[in-house]
Amino acid sequence: SEELREKHKDSIKYGHIFVEIESRTYKAGEKVEGVVHLFVKNEAYPATKVRLSITGIEKTRWAHEAKYEDKEGSTQKGMHGVNILFSLKDHLADFENGMIEPGFHDFPFSFTLPPWVPSSFIYSGTSAHKLSIQYTVKASIDDCQINKAVLLPSIRGKRRLIVSQEASEHMTNISLDSGHIVKEMGLVGKGWSGAHATFDKSFYNDGDVATMMLKLDNSKCDKDVTEVMV
Repeated sequence: SEELREKHKDSIKYGHIFVEIESRTYKAGEKVEGVVHLFVKNEAYPATKVRLSITGIEKTRWAHEAKYEDKEGSTQKGMHGVNILFSLKDHLADFENGMIEPGFHDFPFSFTLPPWVPSSFIYSGTSAHKLSIQYTVKASIDDCQINKAVLLPSIRGKRRLIVSQEASEHMTNISLDSGHIVKEMGLVGKGWSGAHATFDKSFYNDGDVATMMLKLDNSKCDKDVTEVMV
């Protein structure tokens, strides 16, 4: 919202937080380690704690056209939901005097992902269709109050994780066949051209190398194959 954007702009005036993690991707059940880097500008900033939260959230938004006999036309009906898969909270530091000195401050952290969490996932269709499972590490300094009348904006930072759930079984030599009739100027048929693709396995983690063998069958077509797009 506009209000949240304005608060974020105000917080940058006083400092910023950068969340660093050792890797971009993790397997379910794996230990995550990182550092929260906090920079406070110019002068001491009022705060009592550095907080850390780790959440896994599933979101769905879907719409479809529904027709009713007693009404003209159709009405778009929407379905949406939010499910918190898991949530961990901790605080990394306490400031007994209620102030953080200006300069750079580092706060290491670690946590273990639950072994049962599903893989990260995002599907974006039209503006009305979106499905996602996302994992986020957030850090913030809160209680930024000079006195009862003056409350400064909280300084926050976040980092997304990509989580993968190990497949229960791997299938090898996964095949896909495709073909179509080739036409000249969209009218006269010039024959048939097809392709047969084979992948070395059915499941890939982020950073894995996928190997594909592609066989083209152009024996029933009068036109040459000039390029192949995968």
